[in-house]
Amino acid sequence: FRSMSCFLAVLGLLIHQAQGGSFMSGSIRWQKIGPTAVRFDIATYWTRSYSVYNNPTVGQLGIIIAAQDSVTFDPGDGSTPMFLKGNVTAVSLEEDWFAATTTVFYNYPQPYLSTVRVTDFSNSSQSYKDINTPWTASLSGCCRFTSTSSSWSKRLTNDGGGRFQLTALVDLTRAASADPRNPPRIFLQDVPVNFSISTPIPYMRPTSLPSPSVMFRWCRSTTQTAQTGWSLPQIPATLTHSAVTTIAIDPSTGVMTWRGGVVAALGGAAGAGAASTLGFHLCVETCIGSCDWTDAPAGRIASQTDFMLLVSASSDSVAAAPTISPPVAGLAGAVIGRPFSLAFSAAASAAAAAAAALTSGSFPGLRVTTGYSGPVDYGMTDSLGRFVSISPVQGSGTSLSPVLSYRPPAGVQGWSSVCMQASLGGGESTTYISSPVVCQDFLFVDTDVPTVTITADSYQVGASTFLLRDGQTLVGNVVASLIAQDDVVSAKIQPAVTGATLTPVTTGSNVALYTLTYTPGRTDSGGAIAICIVAQGKTASDGTFSQGKTCLQVNVQRCVWSVREEESLITLAQDLKIGWLQLWNFNKAWLSRPDDGLSPGQAVQVGQLYTAVPGDSVTTLAATFATTKDTLYQLNADLAAGTVLQPGMQVCVAFSQCASA
Repeated sequence: FRSMSCFLAVLGLLIHQAQGGSFMSGSIRWQKIGPTAVRFDIATYWTRSYSVYNNPTVGQLGIIIAAQDSVTFDPGDGSTPMFLKGNVTAVSLEEDWFAATTTVFYNYPQPYLSTVRVTDFSNSSQSYKDINTPWTASLSGCCRFTSTSSSWSKRLTNDGGGRFQLTALVDLTRAASADPRNPPRIFLQDVPVNFSISTPIPYMRPTSLPSPSVMFRWCRSTTQTAQTGWSLPQIPATLTHSAVTTIAIDPSTGVMTWRGGVVAALGGAAGAGAASTLGFHLCVETCIGSCDWTDAPAGRIASQTDFMLLVSASSDSVAAAPTISPPVAGLAGAVIGRPFSLAFSAAASAAAAAAAALTSGSFPGLRVTTGYSGPVDYGMTDSLGRFVSISPVQGSGTSLSPVLSYRPPAGVQGWSSVCMQASLGGGESTTYISSPVVCQDFLFVDTDVPTVTITADSYQVGASTFLLRDGQTLVGNVVASLIAQDDVVSAKIQPAVTGATLTPVTTGSNVALYTLTYTPGRTDSGGAIAICIVAQGKTASDGTFSQGKTCLQVNVQRCVWSVREEESLITLAQDLKIGWLQLWNFNKAWLSRPDDGLSPGQAVQVGQLYTAVPGDSVTTLAATFATTKDTLYQLNADLAAGTVLQPGMQVCVAFSQCASA
């Protein structure tokens, strides 16, 4: 193998002889972790009752996923395909499936396979450009879930029992693929309806990158071999639709449309007798970047999601699917080792309940199925220190509030996700219709201390240092933030600084924006003023508070004042207790006459700079320059009684009219 290692939570896929297929659903996603290094995350679902599995349980490590033929992961660079071992992350007894996860770290010989030169049509003159041909990684094996039983839960109408193959196109000049979140199965009623899988873009969270272009389509094999086992369900001959297939996909949104009226016609044609529900196999490819939608992979990256669609015969009363909502519209925050709980919300309409009662004879209630969770997931049972649990998963009414309890494992940072789907029904035999898949993302951090950044367009002379004079106004932008989107952060100046204000612009979320203004006074001249912004964050998941602080330093120019309204050399000299001719002498380079008028905001030099030498003190300087200590204190904000002058220190001095100590 070429520099390959497997994470703790990986999936076991080994050659094993068995009867029938057990693969139900799967997806591949990848993330760049180095110039040629990549992390693959593979989520798969398998039939739990398949005899060779021996009733797997959540938290079971190193389970061997048995299959009729070899099930392998191939990075696509010519190295030997690998068999993997791994971990069970979820089990459903009622719906007879279990989920397993795989994480593979791999080093490619180069970031992409090769380059292709193509015509560039982006400008009027004909030119050429090079585009990358990505690596094609794949998961393949045998066999798909099926049997000869007439029960819908034991057969597929397309590709049942055949080989499966999922691919991912990898170009490590990009950050990551899309992040498909596949459920084990999606349940629909056989009427015209739209549905989708969850595919967050891009893979890593949070992100400051702009949203990339993304497109969706039915999977096409990049290898075009006979072993892909993929064919779109065809429309029954007894039905007439405007399209040639029973299902369509919107390339810009990924929303799939089931055209309806298929179960009765196709069920009879397939020899299922009076079967009221049929299974279909679907595969969706999510492409990021330059997607030309030809079979050639050059210029794009992609990831595929393979899943089962179960369609029940329509009843006389057509009703909307149930709904389920995540507790946080975005990225929820979690501090490692700190438990928290969040409540989802599932509901079914009265019309849906009535329709379900007609189908099953009684209202079957709402049921919540948990699907994909990862990549930070260890899925152990409560008795073994389970990190994720959800309860209740089923109710008898038209509403349900499953509570997700999470205890982030120690030493693990990064994002994770838990996905749910609400079904109107008590188990797979009575399932009527399901909601779209919704996912709650989490970010695990080792601290929840807020961050504060301060920027300004003027007066900045260092990373957090500013230089201005008395009377000038510093205007800055302050951003206080917490990473998780369910947190709330605020900021204030602490301790208070005369002349400094913090005005809120946008608050009430995990990012708070403020405008900082500071106008130093004359008593600040020569001083170094520290303005500290303290951000306080409240973690919504557990209500705890934390604080972060960032300080900036404002150096107020020494020996220079700004002219105020109606001031003149005479009034300034009176304030300074120095002669006005001396004041004019400080400024005659730009002020030709001492009686010239001054304009508000003009800079006036009010003294001359002296560099302290060993032995200097405030008292000796006052004597040397025939001034007073009070005048020195007035001109130098960093001087006070008891100040020890250090050699090299700058001091503003001016001769006083009354030079008594």
